[in-house]
Amino acid sequence: MRMSSLLSDRPSAVERAYELARDGSCASVFEIRKQMKIEGYAIRELTAAPSLTRSLGKLCATHAGGTQVTASISGK
Repeated sequence: MRMSSLLSDRPSAVERAYELARDGSCASVFEIRKQMKIEGYAIRELTAAPSLTRSLGKLCATHAGGTQVTASISGK
């Protein structure tokens, strides 16, 4: 099996980040980044977009029930 066919079944980095935020397995954006590194994703896309980071943080807070996420993202 060719490498390109193996990679085509894998979600993009942004899609995977949203999956992790929605399924509640990661309580923060930091945990999403950590898990994605373990899975072999390049996380540059996630660190380059502040609006994406905020969105993921809100999803983590909603689905994991955490409150520290919004505070750490907003800098308060």
